[in-house]
Amino acid sequence: MNYVTAEDYLCFYAILEMIIEDMTGQKIDQNILAEHFGIKVPQHYQTDLINVSRTSEDYELGAFIDAAEINSYFVYNNLNIDMEYKGVEKISECNVEQQLNRMFKTNEYLIAGISYGVLYNIPECREVGHCTLIENIIGEDADIYDPGPKDSGKKRIKIEHLYEAMRIRNGGFFIFNKRN
Repeated sequence: MNYVTAEDYLCFYAILEMIIEDMTGQKIDQNILAEHFGIKVPQHYQTDLINVSRTSEDYELGAFIDAAEINSYFVYNNLNIDMEYKGVEKISECNVEQQLNRMFKTNEYLIAGISYGVLYNIPECREVGHCTLIENIIGEDADIYDPGPKDSGKKRIKIEHLYEAMRIRNGGFFIFNKRN
């Protein structure tokens, strides 16, 4: 996989760029994806992107992902990929490790939508959404790729901590497979 560092507020699109290239061989830059689907940025943030809305709320920053819209994009661009979303409310807290392990083994890619502040223990960023790519499950740990932009790279975290970051943000998993 060709790892990409996200530009500000483009963590989901950076990982999507990586997945598209890995699954299809086509490179579609995170900025092109962001321009197509749109992002929210802080009120006074400077960007060259046009499809941008502005907000003063941390919980609104970045991409808000609609599975049907992403899948339509895949079909329109002849990308043999399907995405589905599984919200945290559909994951039982009592056996998170087993459920995540099952999802990891039966799907090609999993992106976790989480709270950046909870994942990295930064209370003032608790409302900020973030995405990481789950690369491996080892017992009670998950190996992730965090696209950044700050401190991008591979990390190992406790699954229970990942789940908590997902629960606080009311996030979930974006699940990618080849389209049938």
